[in-house]
Amino acid sequence: MCIRDSALAEGRPIHIAHVNAYCRGQITGDPLLEASRALKALAEAPAARSESYLSLWNGTSARVVDSAPRSHVTRTCLLTGGYPPTAAGMEEAILAGWARVHGTLEGKIELLPPALGLESYRMRDSSVYVSFPVNSPGAAIALAIAKSGDSFSINALSTDGGGIPRNTTLEQGLALVRFGALSMKDLVRKASLNPAQMLGLPEKGRLSPGADADVVVVDPDTHAVSWAVVEGQIVVRDGSVVGRGGRLVTSKRGVAALTEKEMPSRVVVPDWMR
Repeated sequence: MCIRDSALAEGRPIHIAHVNAYCRGQITGDPLLEASRALKALAEAPAARSESYLSLWNGTSARVVDSAPRSHVTRTCLLTGGYPPTAAGMEEAILAGWARVHGTLEGKIELLPPALGLESYRMRDSSVYVSFPVNSPGAAIALAIAKSGDSFSINALSTDGGGIPRNTTLEQGLALVRFGALSMKDLVRKASLNPAQMLGLPEKGRLSPGADADVVVVDPDTHAVSWAVVEGQIVVRDGSVVGRGGRLVTSKRGVAALTEKEMPSRVVVPDWMR
């Protein structure tokens, strides 16, 4: 489908989310070919905005209904790994490490080891989230670094929902910098400036007069965050989260519901969507 001529968009701005998740080789058998097709389609849709993520792991529900995973994404992932899309196949995949259950270890959300994952899965009657290593590294890297002139073909790097076990933008983005596939300036643009502009937050994503005092200090060897400052307030100190609260970004249509729930919010209207 050509995005530009899509009946869904009808010439209006459109956001194409986590492009790499649709370049797994499931259609052609070649993830790089599918990534190439995606880049071509986006080049023909200048009003579109897009992002991709770098984690090899996806995220989906493990919930089983009537002896089969309710999610068709989960069924496809099981088949990709050679497991039947059944309740028994789900347990086999978890025990083998092909499906990793999301859980808490030492106070952090992690992809649990197989035995612990299966225990959590059974204890919660399959109502857990799981990740499968189904994303193509070749497609992810190609989409992350592709450019058209001075502009990135895929506007930004994302986290596909931000689930902590897959929130690897900084770690793997810096690995691409170390490899030489991206410059540090490139990474800042894709992981900070461009996402802020896409969300309609012009004072975010940059350090300059008029911008918020947002700073992240990273260990250059481990790629771990040691300090983080948001609007001048320390939220991470010596690698530990000390900040609390936050605000939700919403449209005018969402304010009433958030106010009713006493949730702080901010209305934004991104320029590219006007």
